[in-house]
Amino acid sequence: MAQQVLVIGGVALGPKAACRYKRLQPDSHVTMIDQGTYISYGGCGIPYFVSGDVGSMDALRQTSAHVLRTPEFFEKLRGVEVLTQTRALSINRKQKTVTVENTVNGEKRDLAYDKLVIATGSTPKVPPIPGHDLKNVGTVTCLEAAQAVQADCAARKINHAVIVGGGFIGLEMAVALADQWGIRTTVIELLDHLLPAQLSPNLAAMARHDLEELGVTVLTGEKVLELKGKDGAVCQLVTDKRTLDADHVIFSVGVTPNSQIAADAGLVCHPRGGIVVNNHMQTSDPDIYAGGDCVVVHNILSGEQSYLPLGSLANRQGRVIGTNLAGGDEVFEGVVGSWCVKLNKMSACGTGLTLVQAKRAGFDAVAVSIEQLDNPELRGKALIVGGRKRGVVSTASYEARKFGVHSAMPIGEARRLCPHAVFLVPRMRRYVEMAHVVRGVLHEFSPLVEAASIDEAYLDATGLERLFGPIENMGMRLKEAVREATGGLTCSVGVAPVKFLAKISSEMRKPDGLFMLRPEEVPGFMAGLDVGRIPGVGKKFAAALASVGVRKAGDALRYPRDFWERRYGKAGLALYERAQGRDSRPVVPFTPPKSESAETTFEVDTRDRDFLKAWLLRHAERVGRSLRKQGLAGRTVTLKIKYADFKQITRQATLPARTNSTDTIYEAACELLAALSLEGKVRLVGVGVSGFDDVRPHQLSLLGAGVGPDPDVVEERRGKLDGALDALRERYGTEAVVRGRLFRTDGGEGPLPRREE
Repeated sequence: MAQQVLVIGGVALGPKAACRYKRLQPDSHVTMIDQGTYISYGGCGIPYFVSGDVGSMDALRQTSAHVLRTPEFFEKLRGVEVLTQTRALSINRKQKTVTVENTVNGEKRDLAYDKLVIATGSTPKVPPIPGHDLKNVGTVTCLEAAQAVQADCAARKINHAVIVGGGFIGLEMAVALADQWGIRTTVIELLDHLLPAQLSPNLAAMARHDLEELGVTVLTGEKVLELKGKDGAVCQLVTDKRTLDADHVIFSVGVTPNSQIAADAGLVCHPRGGIVVNNHMQTSDPDIYAGGDCVVVHNILSGEQSYLPLGSLANRQGRVIGTNLAGGDEVFEGVVGSWCVKLNKMSACGTGLTLVQAKRAGFDAVAVSIEQLDNPELRGKALIVGGRKRGVVSTASYEARKFGVHSAMPIGEARRLCPHAVFLVPRMRRYVEMAHVVRGVLHEFSPLVEAASIDEAYLDATGLERLFGPIENMGMRLKEAVREATGGLTCSVGVAPVKFLAKISSEMRKPDGLFMLRPEEVPGFMAGLDVGRIPGVGKKFAAALASVGVRKAGDALRYPRDFWERRYGKAGLALYERAQGRDSRPVVPFTPPKSESAETTFEVDTRDRDFLKAWLLRHAERVGRSLRKQGLAGRTVTLKIKYADFKQITRQATLPARTNSTDTIYEAACELLAALSLEGKVRLVGVGVSGFDDVRPHQLSLLGAGVGPDPDVVEERRGKLDGALDALRERYGTEAVVRGRLFRTDGGEGPLPRREE
């Protein structure tokens, strides 16, 4: 039996549902109402009409055969009655009527329905800030608004345009104004990167660079506070960081689903807005369907209700509704979140969930460490490297850190906090290998690379903009180069004017992000930075600073320079400089090591001095060999002892001559041990050498040398022995030659094991 179908909304979903149903049920009566003048147009093409890529407004309203989709078109060719300039006021479900109002003359009447389709779309958000109602301030989501903006552009009435919001329409409008009309255009985004709901910070940085190449100024992390006017029209825009000239402001901060009419009628709606529908696009009333920008839809990946206002989805949903109105059983299964937006030279697109969205939805979304890279089964698991029962934690995955595990924590404590973790013994050779690969990548970008540690390096990017474009673009390329060279290893990159700020910036987006701190942003950044984040400010210093009211770095500037010098000396002066974002240290491509050391935590605590001396020799071998390989020699030998109660002591001896000899280092360490009265059982012993000279050790003579007590002569003879042993081990392995003193005194077989700790 023919039905009376009423459709509220005539832009995207409404026409699709009406025409689909009429095609399947030609004897039915379909009425479509819309409060606007224009119907059935491509709203997504509005920025391209402003830019001139779409030649006329009519082109957005035409069929593929270039026929205008007017009310007459729908009535004559589709059999659908159309009432424009007609606003739906309320739905009366019991009477099955909709009360409507003519927007021209105010006349009201009731329209009856058997089946109702709600396609009311959405309304662009306008923040309620002072000045939002000034002239030349608004949104661009309808044809009338687009026509007005294009007319002002053509008349050269817009010189400084500001787009508030880094979403789809905002970025497309920015390109349209800057590219076609040459207007000075600024995009302001409240969050820290563009397209925050669609892109990760890394990809957003690429989008930002693409816009900036066009001359668009992009400001992120800024809040618009006020619009100032002159003669009733906007002239300036004020943020929490600056004031901008602006003779035209476009808000693109998202949309709100027009679901209030459904909520008022008692239909189930989402708490944050949007009509709830089933997979047949039916509302909680089986005689009422809804779709498009006014509904929430099922996200196939997360299983949650999502709001995704896209014209492509509206058209698909309209077809489903039209089919089901005619008695069909078509299903809209949901969305995965596919989208695409054209920028300047590039397009941004995506599908699925971002890392943040995936984690929020409960997915085990992770970044990959070296161990997880080598063994994919470890991805997403709590992972603790340090392994042995008696050692300390070298590093821990983010999954383990959630339980309080951190570096330098005793393994026993880590097991108590995170008993389900996977514990691994450090593989230093593998880590060093990967570190060399990463540093090789860095050197492809700049010769000025300073390796601060195995997993940290500084790169001086001064002047590299000419090669790589904006620095954040270089940062993205660097990250991708590291990922490619290592087979998938992630890294975090910090970009800042000075070294200590670059390090802090690199910690802002761990484990796989990029954070850029521009010079003009430094004062504001330092004002809110916890003082404990400044290098050199430990717990005790931070507590002392708190006693004088300094908890943020910016608080330090309340006191003059001489206060800090008088109260804390050099440490105070350093804090005063850092609080202002100053750091005069350059990037030093080669920094000679200050010390070389080796240590071992025993499986069982011991007071056996022979056992300790055997380990001193093992460590002396390792340290000496490393020094010889680097061409270094030092004058100071350090003994490190850690007792079972974790009390730690160190003792040092200064030698008469520089050394890298295993025997000399060992003898000095043994003398230091002999002078100690052991207070209890020992859990760790270590040996180190420091006090390196700037010059490399002199070449030892290969000819015969006299015998005598002269230290240089002794060193020369020992150097020959060490050189021969190094060569044998290099060729045949580290256990090819073992000193007799290294054979165990604890009843075990073979020499003491080597450990990479």
